[in-house]
Amino acid sequence: MIIRFSPNIDDIMAFHKDYYSSSRQLRKQVTTLRILYLIIAVFLAWYAIEAISDGGSWTNPAFMAMVALSLLSLLFGIFIDRRLMAINLRRARKSYVLPGNSIYFEPVEMEFGDNGISIRREAGESTSCWNAVIKVSETPCHYFVYVSEISANIIPKRILTKDEDSELKRILDKHVRSKK
Repeated sequence: MIIRFSPNIDDIMAFHKDYYSSSRQLRKQVTTLRILYLIIAVFLAWYAIEAISDGGSWTNPAFMAMVALSLLSLLFGIFIDRRLMAINLRRARKSYVLPGNSIYFEPVEMEFGDNGISIRREAGESTSCWNAVIKVSETPCHYFVYVSEISANIIPKRILTKDEDSELKRILDKHVRSKK
């Protein structure tokens, strides 16, 4: 099976979103940051309560600041994954539109064969054996065929007919999904 298409910025950003939402390494980093912010929130709350128990007032500006910082730290820890994803997606989008990164938007030809995936573009040619594919991720608009933890072949569904989509699913099931 051979497919031809020209990727656009939305295809590339969809890959980044898929990567950020499924990366084990990023989940570990977010978990670490959440724990850190929880510890900070607990420490600030404890400090504020200690200030009150030592005869302070609930209306004391220092107490109110500690409580506010504690709540802010707690909220930041809860929503940090969404914020980090948004920041990383903005950075990635900016990097792709820089001059010299046009290679990402060159026309691509992908051939899915018994031995693997061959990719041809103006810059060169590469082949990935099926054994090198570590996972396939499917979203409503794309297939991502991961050849490493941080690299994937992007296949937009918009370029596939129903028959091609069925054939691609069959090939991926046969060579990749069956070994999971």
